[in-house]
Amino acid sequence: MWVDVTRWTVHAGKFDGKEVKLLVKDLTSHDEENRDFVGRNMDEREKFPLLWMQPRRTVNFLNVTAKIPNEAEKLIRHRYPYSYRFSVPYKFKCWI
Repeated sequence: MWVDVTRWTVHAGKFDGKEVKLLVKDLTSHDEENRDFVGRNMDEREKFPLLWMQPRRTVNFLNVTAKIPNEAEKLIRHRYPYSYRFSVPYKFKCWI
């Protein structure tokens, strides 16, 4: 099970020039005409190799066992290229 606000489906396709199984965000519920410019152009970020997700690894996080993607760093870097490891200046951080 993958937790996300939309459904992901498995498809055959190319990634970095290689034929692989891809996880692709299911956008069938979105009206293509009403999607904004960013949404239409971020579709390449919404597919990645299934091998990055499976088999999942188990980690201990705050004394709770959790399953994470097999290649979590690659997945995050691919989906969030502009904010991955982005350092926010101290005074802009939210301290609660």
